[in-house]
Amino acid sequence: MQETYAVSWRDGDGEPSSGRLDLVPGGLAFTGSTAARVAYGDLRALHVGRTVADRISGRPTLVLERRAGEPIRIAGVGQAGIISELAEHLSSLLGEERVMSRAVVVVPLRAGANEQAAQLLHAGPPFDPQEV
Repeated sequence: MQETYAVSWRDGDGEPSSGRLDLVPGGLAFTGSTAARVAYGDLRALHVGRTVADRISGRPTLVLERRAGEPIRIAGVGQAGIISELAEHLSSLLGEERVMSRAVVVVPLRAGANEQAAQLLHAGPPFDPQEV
């Protein structure tokens, strides 16, 4: 588990800040254009932000719901998978069950296969991939 990340974050509805997120004993330390510290015990819940309002510069975010105060949204900068890695780590600290509610799979389609793919998705599994 990495302990330092390049991130952007937004506290509540404030302006985004950029800098570093350190996972330190007892909490999260944000340093950069602004500074903030959030104790693990101050976190009530977390989720991956799925709305436009949750995103920072169009990037997906991890939304940290605090017991008191506005939520903090975190977006990775140049690191693939940072949001899911942080969500898993912080969920374990909060005692939340590690359950993935959604998965996104991106596959290239042959030219002219869009309609057939849409029919398969609409019908849902099971279908034989060899028949496609």
